[in-house]
Amino acid sequence: MHYSLPKDIHKKIKSGTVYPSYGGSFALGGGLNFSDLRLGGLINWSYEGPTDVSGTTSSNGELKRFATGSILISYMLPENQSVIGSYSDQTIFGSPYNTSLSKTITLFYQKRWER
Repeated sequence: MHYSLPKDIHKKIKSGTVYPSYGGSFALGGGLNFSDLRLGGLINWSYEGPTDVSGTTSSNGELKRFATGSILISYMLPENQSVIGSYSDQTIFGSPYNTSLSKTITLFYQKRWER
């Protein structure tokens, strides 16, 4: 959970005050190991209250609400190496509002060296 305080802005062309709001996120996930293979899942619920601006250019913000679902798979290779893949999607769970509706595929390669 978080709450941001108002901030005054003074630029050459514009000045005013930004009034952020409250927000937060909650995540729940888990995974299973099968020898060198690991499967996991995660859901992260996010909420951001509206951010209003007053001054030279006034505007009323809107809240943002979405849940991101993710699945992950990782595999341990020989010599302290691993390959990790994930897929995240904001369109699967809940009723997203005022968000990008992103879908992301990520691939990682990791190599660890002993000290």
